[in-house]
Amino acid sequence: MEETPERGTKPLTGRLLRPQPLGHIWAWIVLAVGVVILMVIALWVVTAGQTETGGLAHKQVIHDVSSRWRDRWAQVPGPPTEYLQSANEALMDHRLADASRWLSMSISLAPGDAVAWIRMTCVSVAYSSAYQMTDTEIDGVLSALASTAHIGPSVLANWRVQRSRLAGNPDETGPWVARCAGVGGSPEQIESQGKTLDTIEATP
Repeated sequence: MEETPERGTKPLTGRLLRPQPLGHIWAWIVLAVGVVILMVIALWVVTAGQTETGGLAHKQVIHDVSSRWRDRWAQVPGPPTEYLQSANEALMDHRLADASRWLSMSISLAPGDAVAWIRMTCVSVAYSSAYQMTDTEIDGVLSALASTAHIGPSVLANWRVQRSRLAGNPDETGPWVARCAGVGGSPEQIESQGKTLDTIEATP
């Protein structure tokens, strides 16, 4: 009786019993992960490039002025609409100190709110307070409002003239600010010499 020869590495079917070494499989895995990462980066770059950057809140003067109020009111809970409503009530009652305080709170939470900036500008023109904007800041804010199509009352185009006029008529300050801010009457009732914010001349 002949002995059975030693079993070889291949079965009768001719296929290998041992699995092939991994070899290039790891290279494919690394390549696939790299492609996914590159796709994520590309999508992020495209999305960031399409982000709106021309809004009012992105203007440098708006950022600079609102930053000090943001630091002052870092703990206010919001929402900003409540502070804006309180400011409106104070303006109608000619309580300009309270109005400027409420407006600064609203702006600290929502620096892109054009209505709040227009009302704060009206107060700053006619009333000195802890939250008053400087002349340079007023000019900058009005330019930012005009350049983003947030056109406010035309009276603000001649705000320096109005400030001088109100200085000699302090009793008119409260009513003028309320009308300028649009909470105490029509802004068109105020003398404006026919100019609008988009005709503001830049100060030297």
